[in-house]
Amino acid sequence: MPSLSLLTDAVFDNIVLYAFNVAHPIPPTNLIATYTTDASNRNTRLIKLEWTAPALMPDVVSYNVYRNGEKVANVPIPTSGTPVYFDAVSGGEVDYFTYYVTAVDVTGTESLVSTSITNFSQKLERYIYTLREDLKDNPPDPRVQRWSDCQLLLSLKRAISRVNAIPMTTTFNFDTLPEDLYNYVLVAARLAALRSQASVEAAKEFSMGVGGVSININRSGIYNTLISSEESAWQKEMENIKRYFTMRTVFGEGLVSSPLPFRIRTYSGRQYRIR
Repeated sequence: MPSLSLLTDAVFDNIVLYAFNVAHPIPPTNLIATYTTDASNRNTRLIKLEWTAPALMPDVVSYNVYRNGEKVANVPIPTSGTPVYFDAVSGGEVDYFTYYVTAVDVTGTESLVSTSITNFSQKLERYIYTLREDLKDNPPDPRVQRWSDCQLLLSLKRAISRVNAIPMTTTFNFDTLPEDLYNYVLVAARLAALRSQASVEAAKEFSMGVGGVSININRSGIYNTLISSEESAWQKEMENIKRYFTMRTVFGEGLVSSPLPFRIRTYSGRQYRIR
């Protein structure tokens, strides 16, 4: 058993005094990200993250790195220089990421998140921000958000695919979508996000009965009610706005809702016959 003096020394080694009104620990600052490659394999794409250590926080021992709302690494505090983390990403199609970093002190206490950084385009960032506002999923701490940015991006992709598929078909993407269809894509994306959450809630269904008292937890029905009450209205209105949009932007064409009362079958210099 250690002596009292050794035990006291060990305890005081982990004590750092701060002013009463100082938050502890404070998050890192100046988070930046750049694309790079692995020095040993140029075909491996990496994202290099760098940030500035929180000032006047000598008891910070590591940093947690979050990608798309999930913790991906714990980076020990470097002996010199700025903290750095290399995140391996897949190749192929464009990948979308949102990063933020937190500081961790010797007691395991985690700070608030740093300012986030993302590679979304300006328009796509606007879509995600507005959709999150519409879903009332905008807490101060992004670690408790119900949907991550990439989950909302998936809902937006499904929404714009639905809008493009409604006749007359179009090939809009997030950067070329006209303002006429902006709100309709957001509504379709919100419905897609609610469907996704409904499947999660269905998997968490819980029933229990004890002593004549029963408890039944199933919130998926609430989400399904929200979806069904808006889906039919959205689809009908979307068809009308797509028809109006097509007639406004396409010349020399039209939409026929019923067959013409007659057809011209033959035509020649001497006669034409209508049947």
